[in-house]
Amino acid sequence: MKSILFSLLLLVVLFLSLSCSESYDYSQASLGLGLRDYSCTEAWIEVQIGSNDKTANIYIKKNDEIIQTVKVGESETLFYFDNLLPNTAYKFDAVTYEDGKEVKSNPVTFTTLDTTSHNFTWQTFTFGEHSSSVLYDVAIVDENNIWAVGEIYMNDSLGNPDPSLYNLIKWDGISWKPERVYFKNSQGQSFLAPMKSIFAFNANDVWIGLDQIIYWNGATYKSIELPDAVFQSWINKMWGSSSDDLYIVGNNGNIAHYQSGSWTKIESEINVNLKDIYGTPDGSTVWISGYEDFKPTVLLKISNSKIETVFNSRDYLFVNSPDHISGGIVSVWTNNNNFVYVTTWYGLYRKSIYLDPSREEFLPPSGRGRPSSLDWHGIRSRATDINNIFTSGNRGTMHHFNGVTYRTYQELADNGVTYYGLDVKGNATISCGQKYENGISDKAIITVIKNNN
Repeated sequence: MKSILFSLLLLVVLFLSLSCSESYDYSQASLGLGLRDYSCTEAWIEVQIGSNDKTANIYIKKNDEIIQTVKVGESETLFYFDNLLPNTAYKFDAVTYEDGKEVKSNPVTFTTLDTTSHNFTWQTFTFGEHSSSVLYDVAIVDENNIWAVGEIYMNDSLGNPDPSLYNLIKWDGISWKPERVYFKNSQGQSFLAPMKSIFAFNANDVWIGLDQIIYWNGATYKSIELPDAVFQSWINKMWGSSSDDLYIVGNNGNIAHYQSGSWTKIESEINVNLKDIYGTPDGSTVWISGYEDFKPTVLLKISNSKIETVFNSRDYLFVNSPDHISGGIVSVWTNNNNFVYVTTWYGLYRKSIYLDPSREEFLPPSGRGRPSSLDWHGIRSRATDINNIFTSGNRGTMHHFNGVTYRTYQELADNGVTYYGLDVKGNATISCGQKYENGISDKAIITVIKNNN
């Protein structure tokens, strides 16, 4: 009995010590460290020197070895460390000396992210028997419930061209089944139109964008009319943190937000066509990208209910380099408030937000199989995490970044294929678009990529 009580007491002590370690308030320490972010090979460590002599040397240690000596002139300073190894445990701490006495910081421990596998298999499907079929967007509910939207033209039962399009196609784990979904306005009129965008929270909460909205509640489709004063455009892309926090973007700078049962127009003061939108999991920060021929390319941010223009340029130099044209900003993705991952025609970039607001860089910064800008052809990027990012686009290009290296799937390359939509969830990656055949009866295309491990 005593041994049991002693074991329980030991567990309580361990729990309390771990809790104290995880909730350590380094900002109140005389010398403290805080972990701001990390990847497969990088870490951002914040140093708080409190009341110590701000001109004294501070020795930063990694795994008990001094790796940097600094003199800190501010009360807080952020340090960047790279060349770490994936899936490796690290301990960072710091020490300084005041009046001959050693002052130690709290330790910061973490394990870097592991790389993901480049080993995938894929299967491609095409649809359409006449006219020009295309799929613009796709949403994965799970690997046996996938929705893609656009316009598909099939023949009727007699083999004649059917002029009525299919605007939705679903995968049920066995086959793709096309559907016709009609929009019904407040006057009771029904319209069959191409669908442009889709966003699925779950199997019973799916939002579809035309120039209006169709909502699937798990049993029926509900038509939602958007007032002209709120939104006037095809809905190019949708994103939300929940079904009560949903954004839509369109042409000519149109942005609208759905919350608490009503729609609100967001004045962007931009007249560029907006192509993509993505936000942090909690919805606190939302990013929007856009471009249009003969107009600037833009990167917008919504935070604390305020919108700001982060980048607006006609020269398309997102990366500050006179010898590099990054191209129009076509897609955005993020999973926290420290970074946004920006896809342009010619590359994938990572922009630091709070860590270093002035920094834009290639991902990865150099080499590691990164495709040349002329082989990029980006249109859309999506990811499950920063070590599992996919990009697809023109010429059937498909790239994967595993946290350290790139792989380009040359087997999918096809000058006649353009991928417009992309979604990544779990082990499934789905891209959809159009396969150019003769300009008259082009096919809609879906490529399903699965992790082979």
